[in-house]
Amino acid sequence: MDLLADKILLRPARIEEIPVLQDIDLAASALFEPTGLIDEGPDGPQPIPEKNLAEGIKSRNLTLAEFTPENRPVGFALCRQVRPDLYLDQISVHPEFGRRGLGARLLNAVISHGDALSLRGVVLSTFRDLKWNGPFYAAHGFEEIPRDQMKTWMFDLEALQAESMDVSLRCFMRRPGKAHKNWLRLRKRDQGRDEKRIATHSDS
Repeated sequence: MDLLADKILLRPARIEEIPVLQDIDLAASALFEPTGLIDEGPDGPQPIPEKNLAEGIKSRNLTLAEFTPENRPVGFALCRQVRPDLYLDQISVHPEFGRRGLGARLLNAVISHGDALSLRGVVLSTFRDLKWNGPFYAAHGFEEIPRDQMKTWMFDLEALQAESMDVSLRCFMRRPGKAHKNWLRLRKRDQGRDEKRIATHSDS
């Protein structure tokens, strides 16, 4: 249940909010400390790099959740296009606002974003059995991707993750979007529009 429905505004994040987003990410990462699933190294947890957040903001792939009574950012969802899908890089919710439906609301916003872009679906990487990871996403229609169906970029990302965590405990999951069945047709349609646009500009 979304217990903050009338007090949360979802909107695009702004560049000047990057430090706040990093603070939210660090606060949210504290949930993982008792699990021992991530080796944070001698310096402890590190926030998402500023460059990654800036790219998400510029490409309009970063949704911020603002607690309107205080005009306070309290969560965000960062994603990027990895065609034919939208890859969900990170959902972070400040612990003060956790367990009140905000993560689900951000996830639904990402799903809607992928549909608006006519992408095939949403893909993510997560811990398979951690209750607020794999089971949470499964409850929202995500299914584990068999290893023989994983893409090269997924194996590359998994290799990076292996530096700080046991990837055997993780998996990639995917949720089909509205364009799933018609994705190839929509892609050809958009390619046709691009070709017409190029031809028009060439004549001008």
